[in-house]
Amino acid sequence: MPQRNSKALEENQCLSTESKPTAESSQLQNVTDNSSMNNASALSNSTEQHENVSYGNQLEDGKRYWREVLRQVVECLKFLCNRGLALRGDSEEIGDFSKGNFLGAWEFLAKFDPFLAKHLESRGNQGRGNVSYILSTSYEEIVFLMAKKVLDSITSEIACAKYFSLIVDSSTDTSHCDQLAIIILYVSEEDVVEERLIGFESSCGHSGKAMADAVKKTLDNLGLNIKDARGQTYDNASKCI
Repeated sequence: MPQRNSKALEENQCLSTESKPTAESSQLQNVTDNSSMNNASALSNSTEQHENVSYGNQLEDGKRYWREVLRQVVECLKFLCNRGLALRGDSEEIGDFSKGNFLGAWEFLAKFDPFLAKHLESRGNQGRGNVSYILSTSYEEIVFLMAKKVLDSITSEIACAKYFSLIVDSSTDTSHCDQLAIIILYVSEEDVVEERLIGFESSCGHSGKAMADAVKKTLDNLGLNIKDARGQTYDNASKCI
């Protein structure tokens, strides 16, 4: 019996001794797993941050590119519009002789400007629906915004002068449509007499009432009071308001 108890005690000690390394190995494995998970998470966060930085840089590069495109489009439009030159032609294809003054000017400048040359090479002749800002659908909208800015500036000057005179004349355009041109004379803050065309009214009729309604509508749209008019000039005495 004592021998059996001694033997059992030895076996229990052996089992206890063997169980300790097993617990330590399990704890070490947990630490290793946690460390691997942390490293993977850190690597994932680092990769995500790098991708965000890369995307942010691409976004800023794109903004700078299109701002420069728009800047050069506006400068070209200002040059042509100040000289009263037509913008569009019969074609909107780069290289076509009948492409118009706007695209012709861009094509000419591209010979000396690498930025324009690259833009025309990558964005030219792609047709409508592709962003390029060099087709009539884009630059005509820009011209409209520029015209509104100029008209707002003229209106502000007239409002400062307060009193003005009207010149109203009708003529036909190249399509033989009758237009009523409305011109305002006023004295600027520098004591200079200014004569400004503020708009055209098409097909308003030739009666005195029709012309009066067209003039009053135009002035109302600009926020000007017709009671401040101190002079009126018309092309046909029988149609005077």
